[in-house]
Amino acid sequence: MPFQELHVQTLSNGFSVLPVYFEHTAKVSTMPFHPRDPFGRLIIAPAMIEGMTVISGESNFRQYDVELLW
Repeated sequence: MPFQELHVQTLSNGFSVLPVYFEHTAKVSTMPFHPRDPFGRLIIAPAMIEGMTVISGESNFRQYDVELLW
């Protein structure tokens, strides 16, 4: 799908976009480097803080205390 339609599709499927807050980035700075990719940690940190489930097939995410689906 074209990128411009992503927001519409996200909302129509019942998802919402979570902003990145200071607390999320602060958590990233204290996390071990299991996924060396900082974006991976930026996905995990908000989920940990907000008590959310991460939907990902990334095997390194299992090394963190976060609920994973997939």
